[in-house]
Amino acid sequence: MSDEIATLHDIIARFDQHGDRPAVWAMTEEDADEWSFTRLADHCRRLAAGLREAGLEPGSRAALVAPNSPQWMVACFALIHAGAVPVLVDAQTGPEALARILDDSEASWIFAKSDLREPLREHRGDNRLEIVLLDATTDEPQSWHRFLAEGPIEAHRADADDLAVLFYTSGTSGAAKGVPLSHGNLASNVQSLIALNLLQSHERAALPLPLHHVYPFTIGMLVPLATGIPILLPQSLSGPQVVRTLREGEATALLAVPRLYSALLPAIEGRVAERGRIAAGAFRAALAFSTFLRWRLGLRVGRRLFAKLHRQFAPALEIVTSGGSPMDPATARKLEGLGWRFANGYGLTETSPVVAFNEPGRARIGTVGRPIAGVDVRIAEPREGQSHGEIEVQGPNVFSGYWNRPEETEAAFTSDGYFRTGDLGELDRDGYLRIFGRASSLIVMPGGENVWPEDVEEALAASDLIAEAGVLLHEEKLVAVVVPEPETLRGAERDEVVADVRREVARVSRGLPSHHRVAHAEVTREPLDR
Repeated sequence: MSDEIATLHDIIARFDQHGDRPAVWAMTEEDADEWSFTRLADHCRRLAAGLREAGLEPGSRAALVAPNSPQWMVACFALIHAGAVPVLVDAQTGPEALARILDDSEASWIFAKSDLREPLREHRGDNRLEIVLLDATTDEPQSWHRFLAEGPIEAHRADADDLAVLFYTSGTSGAAKGVPLSHGNLASNVQSLIALNLLQSHERAALPLPLHHVYPFTIGMLVPLATGIPILLPQSLSGPQVVRTLREGEATALLAVPRLYSALLPAIEGRVAERGRIAAGAFRAALAFSTFLRWRLGLRVGRRLFAKLHRQFAPALEIVTSGGSPMDPATARKLEGLGWRFANGYGLTETSPVVAFNEPGRARIGTVGRPIAGVDVRIAEPREGQSHGEIEVQGPNVFSGYWNRPEETEAAFTSDGYFRTGDLGELDRDGYLRIFGRASSLIVMPGGENVWPEDVEEALAASDLIAEAGVLLHEEKLVAVVVPEPETLRGAERDEVVADVRREVARVSRGLPSHHRVAHAEVTREPLDR
């Protein structure tokens, strides 16, 4: 079999090479549900056969709206094997937004959990929408088990330019738009990442991120499965369940977002502080010493220096990766100081997603690494009022245009075919890419100071009381819309919550530069549009 990955069918074909090795290890209440590559391949092909027998046509769209699970993966690969197009949607999407996505994508099938059965029946009306339940028992008519055929079918072969997966991503307006990625888009990204030798054959990759995002879909699922590495799925995305997965699953690599690490370090420091001031002071001094040796002298002593921490937290964990949003350089340095090898990158849904990558243990902190093989990155001339130019990208990983949005597609590309990312950045003399924020989100204060709202939002969201924040300019002042953490809301009166959150915003603001300080905060329980 050729080592080249030209389409996602080539990844599915590789499952046979890995036989009975574990492919997916999903945590349950008391144990774990282990799927071998053989079992995954068999169910994928049999489900593809059953779906085709039930009327699924090649090229048709099928929405996949459920949390991570082995069944999610089986459904996704079965659809691809049968020539259909998975439409990946956040399981938390509300009924109205989901209905818009189903209409926009013209999905004729939907794979979901049982709690969506009634809302979907109401939406279906006179339209044909076949419902398949991923959590139903084998004897229920709509259970995915009922679609498993006796034997497999051959893959519906695709060309590199054929549509493979349709992602839905929301912009700052909150309006979801479809991002179609071809087999070639995704396969090229997988091939380039494999070439970096990010994960070795002994690795076990923990994935606490939802697969409807392209970052965990490509890096967290396609790359490990293409290289025969098992994926570890936590039972839920809560901190204790993630730690349980790292320990019991003997994870060697963790794929996460900056916020998880921003919460992890204070949690570690809090545990140490419980042992008293002397212990806390010794820990801070040891971490500062280890971090200094790592970044000034290139010496790695963190794993030995904090051996007890590693044994208690995640004994086998070696690599911590971050993506999805900018990573605080201080946090990255501390992770390396504690003895882990840090890696991060940059990309967008439209780029499948990786554009640039910092390799584990060799990351240049403060940057997002160098462009991966086959991807060309350039920086446009800065526009008026901007100190940096927009990042523009061209390569086989770049999509061809938005779903049903020709005007937005035209605006997204330069006249010579480069994708406008909307991010401002620069390339240093060694080719490392540095990000400075979204071109469209830069706030210019009345005094002329530039404020990146993402920096303020990240500082606010690092608080234990705040789940997320949106920062904007209103009447020449910086204001914020803040969503409290669920624990903050539990059992408290609204006025009390509002007062506590506003005091917390004021406290965080005092630690920021004067022109980054929030003058007023509105508190809401509703998740912010993205």
